[in-house]
Amino acid sequence: MKRFIFLSVILFALAGVAFAELSAAHFKIPASEKEFSVNFIELNGMKKTKFPKQEDMHVTRAYKVKNRGYEGVMTYSLFADDGVSKEAEKARTEVYVWTAMCILNVTGLAPDSLPNITPFADEDVRGEFNGDCGFTCFLLDKQFKNNFLKGYSVAAVDTFYKKGQGLVVRVSMSNDVGFFGLSEKFGSFTMEAPYFDFYDSFKFRGNEEKAHFAVPKAKENGSSSSEIACSSGNRQRSFKAIANARSVAGGQTDICATSVAIRGL
Repeated sequence: MKRFIFLSVILFALAGVAFAELSAAHFKIPASEKEFSVNFIELNGMKKTKFPKQEDMHVTRAYKVKNRGYEGVMTYSLFADDGVSKEAEKARTEVYVWTAMCILNVTGLAPDSLPNITPFADEDVRGEFNGDCGFTCFLLDKQFKNNFLKGYSVAAVDTFYKKGQGLVVRVSMSNDVGFFGLSEKFGSFTMEAPYFDFYDSFKFRGNEEKAHFAVPKAKENGSSSSEIACSSGNRQRSFKAIANARSVAGGQTDICATSVAIRGL
């Protein structure tokens, strides 16, 4: 496992994110799962699996997922809050930096090839995941160089942060764009896809509740048309990132480079 990473990280100037000067992002790998207060919700079609050993990023849990004729894998990596700023904007910046570092680690992409990273609306993260902020990134037609995504051709990285607890990094991967709701010819997009069916497979517990990992009884998955019509803002942002991925692949917005020391990946 890479304990210290020193890189010149490319930061995109995203709307609603005020980038401050940073020398570190304050997250660490929990010594025990009990440090983290998260419910994992195992939906039908999810099967817990052992993720292949690699050094790109630690994995807390991994699931093989299958639905609607598509298959993929979803991993969850937990990073405990190790002194993240109490100021909302600075905390969001730290989450962005860690998100960017995780994307670089799992893909092996160069910092100047970092794809677009889209912020979730804070109120949507609070309403759906009981968190405070987060980001989403879709990776399409990339030549993944690192072992983490070896053997896969398409992936999504979603991160969700809760103050005082930490960051959940979810990586969804597949070899079929249909897993993410894309048609083979990229002519149509839909939320009736496994990536969205298993979207709500975890939730932060309240700060007042004891930290533990809970696995509720399996629930039915699959989204009906009415559920899709009322889908969360988080899904909408992930969906937009997927729908726009092909047109923005390799494109970049305004950038600002900073040297960042990241501990604990």
